Amino acid sequence: MPYPTKTYSFSKKICIGESPKFILNGTVLYKFLPMNTQTDTELSPADVDNQQGQKLTDSSEIGNQILDKLDHLQSGLDSLGDIFEQRLTYDKEKEKAFDLLYTELQALKENSAFDSVKPLYLDLILLLDRVESIKESITDDKIENRSDSIKNILTSVSEEVLEILLRQQIEVIQTVSGTPFNPSCQKAIQTQETDVESENNKVFSIVRRGFHYGNRILRPEEVIVSKYHRA
Repeated sequence: MPYPTKTYSFSKKICIGESPKFILNGTVLYKFLPMNTQTDTELSPADVDNQQGQKLTDSSEIGNQILDKLDHLQSGLDSLGDIFEQRLTYDKEKEKAFDLLYTELQALKENSAFDSVKPLYLDLILLLDRVESIKESITDDKIENRSDSIKNILTSVSEEVLEILLRQQIEVIQTVSGTPFNPSCQKAIQTQETDVESENNKVFSIVRRGFHYGNRILRPEEVIVSKYHRA
């Protein structure tokens, strides 16, 4: 950076005050020394202690403010967690209620549709009973050389009726003689005495087949039940 200049008619070194000046060929060159802008002031021990105490106080206040903000943030997070948990519980209960309502409506719809066609199914079952009864009543001495062919026809009709019922999810109640009597799907129309105690209240024989539609009994199975009597 060029120094400020002033022209004189002689050449020599001049010092004025604290700033030395150099004159070269009638030109005054000013060279300013850097000034010390900092002032070192000695503090007493009491002042030092006061400053340190003030710093500790300020730090403590800042720490307390940070802790207060953290506590406030934690409270907000806890409240948000409670709201989320309540919302989740509400959604689960609502979904459960809708599922239950849908199941009940679906069952009502199915039951209503089934009840409307139930008489038709019962008529088919009666037709099946009639065909089976006719087939069992045919003997060779009544119809010469034609009993087998007629029985085959009746058997075919019986199987076709069973197939129609099966396609509508109506099935025969499967029971074996000697199994315990089940009043929920069986109807005892007769009893048979037995002297064997272990056979008491068991199915002795099946008189007429029963049918069910899912868990609903369309017609109970008619059976003869064994009853124990001490000899």
